[in-house]
This record gives sequence, C-alpha cells and structure tokens, in this order.
Amino acid sequence: MAVRHWVGRDTKKTWERPPTTFSHIDPKNLAEWVECFVLIGVGLQDTAAPASTGFAAYNQLRGPKEYRVYPEAGHSTPPEHVVLKMKWIREQFAIGTTR
Repeated sequence: MAVRHWVGRDTKKTWERPPTTFSHIDPKNLAEWVECFVLIGVGLQDTAAPASTGFAAYNQLRGPKEYRVYPEAGHSTPPEHVVLKMKWIREQFAIGTTR
C-alpha cells in the first residue's frame, strides 16, 4: 500500500524502482530494534516477501510477539486476519477492558 502511494505521487517514480531499493533492505536486520508488541501474518504463497523472510525477522524481534500462518494466502492476509489483528490490538492496549 505504501509503495502504491509512493509510485502514484510522481511520474518519475515507477514500479520498476521499488524492487531495486527494497533489495537493499532486509527486515531481519532491523527487527532487533523492535521491542513493542508484534503480530505477524504470514502468507505461504507470498512471492513478493516469502515466508522465510517474515520468520527471519520474527526471530530477531525483542518484544512480545505472535504470528499466524495462512497456507493459501499470498502477500495480503485473509479477512480473518484483520479481525484477529483488531482483537489482538485491543487486548494489547486493554481497549474496552478493565485492568
């Protein structure tokens, strides 16, 4: 979604450029800085970001973390992940509950 927005802002920014830029960035190398709650949805049919890259980043996270695997999903997680994600966020921040 962010790439789609970036490409649409300027005619010089084309779909050919993001892969070359992103090839220099590996989320695994940045994940060790993350200390907040993280929920990752992994699509096993993702050809843009294979599941192995998600798990490599997940293993480097320093804070509380969870993941869900979606065997049939590609780069976008299925609708049930959106529901799970919103429930998970409410639980992490105790929204709508008393602690």
